[in-house]
Amino acid sequence: MRLLGPNCVGIANLNSMVGLNFMPKFNEMRMVKGDIGIISQSVALGYCMMQSMERGIGFTHYLSPGNSCDVDVCDMINYLVEDNAAKVICCMFEGVRDGERLLEAARMALAADKPLLIYKLANSVISQRTAMSHTGTMAGSTAAYEAAFRATGW
Repeated sequence: MRLLGPNCVGIANLNSMVGLNFMPKFNEMRMVKGDIGIISQSVALGYCMMQSMERGIGFTHYLSPGNSCDVDVCDMINYLVEDNAAKVICCMFEGVRDGERLLEAARMALAADKPLLIYKLANSVISQRTAMSHTGTMAGSTAAYEAAFRATGW
């Protein structure tokens, strides 16, 4: 059995209309199916994106890795690459523990013709310290992430 979290809000599958999460009033949210899968280490930013369903923007999934003691951002990207409903993968994270796994997941998304949109959080010194204390993740250099993504074909 795989383990999600700790320190995450949970997951939601909008295709099956099932949510296993701690989002306030999730059951009262307008559910709009779409073709965008969201992965977010930031609970607040991910929740705000989910609220955009009120404006008609639809999603396939909302996945929150939290501290990633087992399942991590890379696993979630790979899952959405394999999911036929997800046409676009939107990923927001502070950092990852294994850069090579992230690049391999990015290559898989590129090979599957699924755009992988990455918003790299924790770009300042203060926010990098916060990321380390919050998720236990080394945020790393933004320039290093950009160079690595360019090397995969972006």
